[in-house]
Amino acid sequence: MPLATTASARYTWDQRLALTLERRYTASADDLWQAIMAGAWLDEPIRLEPVVGGEVSLGSLGTGRVHGLQPRHLLVFTAGRNVYRWELTPSGETCLLVLTDLVCGVGELPTTAARLQLALEALAAHLGDPSAELLELDELVRQHTEALHVA
Repeated sequence: MPLATTASARYTWDQRLALTLERRYTASADDLWQAIMAGAWLDEPIRLEPVVGGEVSLGSLGTGRVHGLQPRHLLVFTAGRNVYRWELTPSGETCLLVLTDLVCGVGELPTTAARLQLALEALAAHLGDPSAELLELDELVRQHTEALHVA
């Protein structure tokens, strides 16, 4: 069965590595936005002040600031060394989530992709999405190593 989440990597204009994951949810943009802001994608408490410049605390992932915010459409923040961009595009009764993470190096890609995919599946499970998948981190790292062509 194909995975509900797709991943790709590319270099940005300033030579940073951007990892992008896409997943369609059987939820409204409002419900998906609330789940993201509540931290349903992370297995530890988060604090996210929903204003540009607001503080972000993601437990073991680090702290940072909100850099972009359009409720129910766009959330950009830093945490630790990473920049996360969450884009929501509603389409009928579903919503496409595109999550981009600026990562530090090629060697981090498979593990970062696997961890983010688990986060997106946690969102799906939280929302009661019937396509939510129970996945193992080690297997996802292997799959992303092959799919992203990382040696």
